[in-house]
Amino acid sequence: MALLITCFLIIMITYNGYWREWKTYHTTILYIVICNVFQNMVTGDYILWKFHPYPLPSHEHADIFMSIVSLPLLTLLYLAVFFKSNLIQHRVKIFMIWTISSVGIQYFLYKIKYVSYHHGYKFWMEPLFYLAMYSFLPLHHRRPLLTYLLTVLVVLFFITYFNVPIGS
Repeated sequence: MALLITCFLIIMITYNGYWREWKTYHTTILYIVICNVFQNMVTGDYILWKFHPYPLPSHEHADIFMSIVSLPLLTLLYLAVFFKSNLIQHRVKIFMIWTISSVGIQYFLYKIKYVSYHHGYKFWMEPLFYLAMYSFLPLHHRRPLLTYLLTVLVVLFFITYFNVPIGS
């Protein structure tokens, strides 16, 4: 499934010529990659969601693939489309379409048992996750220091709310 989604992202980026904009968004692409890698380091074996990937051999393989391939592509496509227009209506529409679509895809993946949730994390939290993610990406592009501060607050909330053991 991760490979199928990634192929779709590659086709959309290539077809629309958004790949040319990678330099414009590369710092935000690195931000999302670092966030995902950091999340994996902090939670360790205390994962909140787990991929059951096929044909990839394990959750860890799927997560590495997502970190270095899928998330950068997703971020590039989202930001290129989001910043295509300065109209607030366009940006709100894109934000909502992407949030709802991501939740829908996540629901499908949950139903086919491609992803499972653990340690108190539930599917109903996915809309909140995607609302934050799709808010933070354009915010990082414009105001990175503010985004770093907000990210730290969200991470502290996750650690506290889900009782993530630190240092074990």
